[in-house]
Amino acid sequence: MERGLSLPAGEIQIWVCRDEAIDDPQLLRYYESMLCAAERERLAQFHFARHRHQYLVTRALVRHVLSLYRPDIGPGLWRFGSNAHGKPEIAPGLEPALRFNVSHTDGLVVMAISRQEVGIDVENTRREGEWLPVAQRFFAPVEWQDVQQRDLAQRQRRFFELWTLKEAYVKARGTGLSLAFDSFAFRLGRPCAETLEFSAMDDCQGHWRFWSGRLLDQFCLALAAPGRVQGPGLSLSVGEIVPGVEIRDIHCVCHWHDRFASPLRGVALPAIARPSLTLRAAPTYQCL
Repeated sequence: MERGLSLPAGEIQIWVCRDEAIDDPQLLRYYESMLCAAERERLAQFHFARHRHQYLVTRALVRHVLSLYRPDIGPGLWRFGSNAHGKPEIAPGLEPALRFNVSHTDGLVVMAISRQEVGIDVENTRREGEWLPVAQRFFAPVEWQDVQQRDLAQRQRRFFELWTLKEAYVKARGTGLSLAFDSFAFRLGRPCAETLEFSAMDDCQGHWRFWSGRLLDQFCLALAAPGRVQGPGLSLSVGEIVPGVEIRDIHCVCHWHDRFASPLRGVALPAIARPSLTLRAAPTYQCL
């Protein structure tokens, strides 16, 4: 049997896909051919073409990435369900050891995969929107105060740092909208500081590890995973993929050390900071 990619217990791997760069009609037809009935129904519900396109690429990303680790299961054979709060997960009987989470924003789709629960969120910081009222409504008082006391440019940056961290934490918990955003808070230190203060009133899982960084200058990304202070460290790796066509080498960008209960790493990701992405032409498409 063909061996899949290695995914050690102490590692979280992030796959990045620039969906807007994928426009090959044959490749897109291949993506659609692997969708299940529920995914096809969901695809047809999108009103705008760009939203349909991103959803299609996202589903192809999930299926192809999972098959990188289990090549004996083709991309079209994966089936999915959800937990009691609606968090997507692999259907029982396929691969219970894999956990994944997906996020998307204008111009980018990201997927985190691990052997433990994980949450990921990404936001395009150049996206237009009334983000300040969102912070006032949903942030904990200490976070809202943190945003308010900064100048305009720094307000926006801090908003996205906090918002992505909060989204990633909620997604890792798997509780959906049942966990109020103002029921927990992050207090960030200096940029790229190794530690942060984090508190949650309703968290029985103990300590957490967090990571925060920027992609291609305009994207803010955050990751959350449960972990004990005395437990093993966690490594974070990042790769870029065009599902079914091209993958780029995964490389380690940071390691969470045992001594940090809730470490926060802010680092650049130069390996994917490239201006363009070229698809290799091929008559047929298969899972890599």
